Amino acid sequence: YAAEAIPWEPIDYFNNKICCDLIESKRDPIGVLALLDDVCNFPKGDDGKFLDKLGESFMQHAHFSMAGATREFVIKHYAGDVTYNSEGFVDKNKDLLFHDFIELASISNSRFIPNLFPENASVADKKRPTTAGFKIKTSIQSLVDTLSKCHPHYIRCIKPNERKQRNLFENDLVQHQVRYLGLLENVRVRRAGFAFRQFYDKFFYRFRVCSEATWPRWDGDMKAGCTKILEIMHLEGKAVAYGKTKVFIRAPETIFSLEEMRERKVQTYANRIQRFFLRFALRRYFWEIQVAGNNAYSNKKDRRRLSVTRPFTGDYVNCRENYQLKALIEPHGKEKVLFADNINFHDKIGKPVRRTLLLTEGALYVVGVDKNKDKVTRKQKPFVYCLFRRAPAEKLEGATVSSFQDNFVNVRIPGDPLGDVLFECRRKTELLGTILKHPKCKSFRVDVNDTMSITQKKNKKVALQFIANPQGGDGKIKGKKVLVGPGMAKDSKPDLTEPRQAEVHTITPGHGPIQRKNPLPSSSSSSSSSSSSSPAVSSTPKYGGGGGGFGGPSSTPRSVPTPTPSPAPAPSPARGGAAAGSRPVLCTVKALFDFEAENADELNFKEGDILDVVEKVEKEWWRGELRGRVGLFPVNYVEVISSTGGASRGGGAPRGGAAPSSGGSTSSIRGSARGGGIGGSGASSPSLGRGGASAPAPSAPRGGRGGGTSAPAPSAPRGGFGAPPPRGGRGRG
Repeated sequence: YAAEAIPWEPIDYFNNKICCDLIESKRDPIGVLALLDDVCNFPKGDDGKFLDKLGESFMQHAHFSMAGATREFVIKHYAGDVTYNSEGFVDKNKDLLFHDFIELASISNSRFIPNLFPENASVADKKRPTTAGFKIKTSIQSLVDTLSKCHPHYIRCIKPNERKQRNLFENDLVQHQVRYLGLLENVRVRRAGFAFRQFYDKFFYRFRVCSEATWPRWDGDMKAGCTKILEIMHLEGKAVAYGKTKVFIRAPETIFSLEEMRERKVQTYANRIQRFFLRFALRRYFWEIQVAGNNAYSNKKDRRRLSVTRPFTGDYVNCRENYQLKALIEPHGKEKVLFADNINFHDKIGKPVRRTLLLTEGALYVVGVDKNKDKVTRKQKPFVYCLFRRAPAEKLEGATVSSFQDNFVNVRIPGDPLGDVLFECRRKTELLGTILKHPKCKSFRVDVNDTMSITQKKNKKVALQFIANPQGGDGKIKGKKVLVGPGMAKDSKPDLTEPRQAEVHTITPGHGPIQRKNPLPSSSSSSSSSSSSSPAVSSTPKYGGGGGGFGGPSSTPRSVPTPTPSPAPAPSPARGGAAAGSRPVLCTVKALFDFEAENADELNFKEGDILDVVEKVEKEWWRGELRGRVGLFPVNYVEVISSTGGASRGGGAPRGGAAPSSGGSTSSIRGSARGGGIGGSGASSPSLGRGGASAPAPSAPRGGRGGGTSAPAPSAPRGGFGAPPPRGGRGRG
């Protein structure tokens, strides 16, 4: 501490040096072992003489006393009093084997006898043989010298019982060992000082990933970087100290928290990298799902505006990092998740509830957040994930959808006592395409009918009628009727260009990359005809093509794909993106809640940001500008604070004075993540919010865009003003 200029407060602890000197001191006064050697040098020295000498020399010593019984004395060690019986001390201390006897044994013809006397002795050596006490002191001093040359780590072993039986702890035996090993004193000294100390550079490079200020780039010195890292722990007072070359942390819980935080961060970044490359490696798999999903109701169902061109990613609730969600699937086997998204589940028609739908290799799951019924863990985790429905994949007969642009899907499960599964899903095209490509759902078919027949519990039949209504939006339930607004034409087709087969390069040592002359063939014999043909007439490849998808390897071996560069298209005026040119400002609005974009043409913003409205696209969706970027946002997330008479402004200068790092960096990171197949922000572990009264849904409540009347997820109130409103429907995917 003095070398690092750390203020040190003296710690009161027992110094065992006084006991060591009592035993092994050579002079002023001599110790017990030296006194024993002295008694052994006298011809008439015996155990009684040794005991008398001890009484004369150490009777006034604080750590020595004579026992009540004869021939016994007590030494008060730091861990407790130890009673010694002096009988046989003198005889055992003497070494009566002189050097000439050792020399005689060494010249024996037997191999066994010389090994009994390993001492090096010589007849010319006339010195008296050393005593056992002298050998003990010499051996201990040699051990101390060896330990002082290194940095030892001691392991204290505790014997729990004398029976060699597991899970059995005898308290008296364990307490005796803990006291005599000095563990209590060690812990007391450690707690009084700093439990952790490390050099600045080692500490920084290990934990820099925990702070956004130091990761991924840091230009300052190591000490300042360590200070930034520890700011996230909110340490106060004497909890941390900074020396000349090391950082000192008092509580070990701080290091445990940093290690846990580091592990989560590293795993999150590893998942992002994996998803990015999986998104590229499985591009053909997602293309096949797009083809299958669009063929299911091509020319039969009205399309939603963005559902036609939306990229598919499969996982929209971040299943890879949600271990509580995966724990519900593990009892049924190691099933890979093929599709995951939040839905509005209609267990009772007209009363939707927020749920999470998972499609795995083995079954269809409906999962939600409910109150914890376990009395032991209820206080720590008041809300947990619960499994509401599980339907084996082979029992899924088909699905029914209407001919309008709503999000209702009824999955038919014959023979299930709980009936069919009716829900609203904004990504229904991807879901149905994934089921159609599922190897266990070969007989699955999609029917389009405006009168949806639903089987409920106890085989009760209910008919749901879908009716066109300009005010219906994405679907409003009124009794047994669903009012749906107009959407895009039924013959709307996406541009589904078949992914190109990547060239394969083989790298051999000393020869560099060698390009194969005959790359592996595509699953389709004529890629040009597939890319130009309509999805409605395209053949449906086998499940798992192009890298195996999520379900396993393809029947045709494929090469490692490499990205094919293509020129970036110019931004369309009707789409979001970077601001360009001059736009008329219709009004200025202030964000009431945080909004995270889920599509390329939407605009990210935080609560309190000031946006300029440049176009009122629909009743529920406007186009605005923030810090040089333009995109769509829901009207019910903002409030109008001023109206302008048509003034125009360029797209460069931001308005509102917000720091560009907040919105801009979030937008770029999430955009990159979505393009790399990371998916949505996903479901987080259920926990109470600021209000602490309700269970949060697996993701932020959006409602709308996937159903104008969908019920918002139960979440804790934010600052007393309630949760963000659900997204309004604008007929988009």
